[in-house]
Amino acid sequence: MKTIFLLLCASILHTSNSHASDNFLNFDGVNDYVDINSIAPSMTGLTRFSVEFLFNVKEPQVRQYGMFFSINGALGSSDDNKLLIRLAGPGEGTGNSVVVNAPFGGSLLLIGGVNVLDSNCHHVAYTYNSGTHSLYIDGALQGTITKTLTLVNTDRYSLGQEYDNNVTSDFLTGSMDEIRIWNTVRTATEINDNRFSQLVGNETGLINYFNCNQGISAGNNTLITSLTNTISPSRNGTLVNFQLLSNTSNFRRIEGCRKIISQSNWLNFDGINDYVNINAIASSMSGLNQYSVDFLIDLKNLQKSPYGMFFSINAAPGGTDINKLLIRLAGTGEGAGNSVVVNAPFGGSLLIIGGVNVLDGNCHHVAYTYNSGTHSLYIDGILQGTMTKTVTLVSTDRYSLGQEYDDNTTSDFLTGSMDEIRIWNTTRTTTEIYNNMGNELTGNEIGLINYFNCNQGIPGGNNTLITSLTNIISPSRDGTLVNFQLLSNTSNFVAENCKRHESITTPLHKQQTKTNNNMAVFPNPATDFIYFTLESGKQYEVIIYDLPGNIIYKNYHESTENKIDTKKWINGTYIIKILSGENNIDIRKIIVAH
Repeated sequence: MKTIFLLLCASILHTSNSHASDNFLNFDGVNDYVDINSIAPSMTGLTRFSVEFLFNVKEPQVRQYGMFFSINGALGSSDDNKLLIRLAGPGEGTGNSVVVNAPFGGSLLLIGGVNVLDSNCHHVAYTYNSGTHSLYIDGALQGTITKTLTLVNTDRYSLGQEYDNNVTSDFLTGSMDEIRIWNTVRTATEINDNRFSQLVGNETGLINYFNCNQGISAGNNTLITSLTNTISPSRNGTLVNFQLLSNTSNFRRIEGCRKIISQSNWLNFDGINDYVNINAIASSMSGLNQYSVDFLIDLKNLQKSPYGMFFSINAAPGGTDINKLLIRLAGTGEGAGNSVVVNAPFGGSLLIIGGVNVLDGNCHHVAYTYNSGTHSLYIDGILQGTMTKTVTLVSTDRYSLGQEYDDNTTSDFLTGSMDEIRIWNTTRTTTEIYNNMGNELTGNEIGLINYFNCNQGIPGGNNTLITSLTNIISPSRDGTLVNFQLLSNTSNFVAENCKRHESITTPLHKQQTKTNNNMAVFPNPATDFIYFTLESGKQYEVIIYDLPGNIIYKNYHESTENKIDTKKWINGTYIIKILSGENNIDIRKIIVAH
């Protein structure tokens, strides 16, 4: 799904639900910064380029001239400071805006006129065009200066500081996000049209992109050592002196500056030989007598193998209970042969066979729970059945997505796509499963021990440099991508392209829009009111949700012409669901932007 990405830049209250994708990178102003020297080869020789980013400065600066982005020449060069994009210092305008400082061969300043120390979020764009430097704040041109800039391979690049000779300095106190570098001069229109849109990564001219969508917001992220460059992992940034333990000097969500994410990738399996080795999670599972596994599936193509496997736990080769747990598609003779099966074949074969057709072209949610010998299967939030058999998990067990082992041979490959794979060290309740089956998680939910949200790469693009499936909880437990092609819409990270099964009534951030041509909802975006027309002679229930799933409005309507006051709603994207009886008549997404 590709939704509108909005930045809510106001002092607002919103729900505590957030996505890992909401994260900014916070700098403490003491000594942390990001070394991005690895981008130098991609910048060398450019005579036209652009840099842009989002930022939020709530705290007083620990140092003057807090630095966002810097290019320093090699140590000892005559143009040590080539380009500095930073906060204004004393005597520079009102001292509360952004400055482009081009001090090589004399100091030239381009001083912005927008107060960026007002605790709101702001967007900065800088362009260089054959000697002309331009600065934009929140989409508005602030001015230009002229000075030729020559970029070479030995230049040093940083986020959050700049070098005085070889000494780090001018550390930033604040947060940054959506750092993009282009080998083109972005026009004012391009800057304005895209400043609040998260990118896919395959945009023309985009050569470096740090979207900061990493880690657990304000959680323990000490195992993360690099800032991911979505364009090329070989150009990742290096995190220097970050604490990665709290709200400061860490990946974190910014209150009053919430993003709604456009990208929601799935991982597609080709049914031939690709799968994900997740053996790294074995240590986190060993010895558990209560746990849960849940995920989303989309199966549009015919299966190339019978018993297409979603999730498997196999013992080490040669064991007597080689197949400990299989969550897979049903085979011939297993119910209608079109649902999900939990197979616990150790010491004999036990099956829970689901009753929901998951080969109907819709997306479905699957949840499995284990509680001291009791296995339960849920499809789309509805319990399908239980069985009893004790499972003993040990650290030598083998874990996979998309296949299972017959002794030491891979088999039962999946044809289809998976997303939102979560593993918990608790037995999830029916309510917990139902309420969260369509929501992305923050990563700090109680009991969540492994989480693969699949939001990686360019959907359907060249992702051949990606070798692992990110575990949001712990990079040391990332999955290994095996035999994925990573070049097209098959065997790759792909954009969501599915319709939700009607039994999933919880509003989903990925929910497919369903449109009834006899109804109209307008304007979109809305400001003070939403207007909608309904067919006469019927009573309709109208429910409006925010993206995390909270009900904002619920009422019955019988009139043909209707309106709802939105003046007190926060800016954002909402889902409108119109029902007649038990049937969904219309589902729309609408933006409120005051």
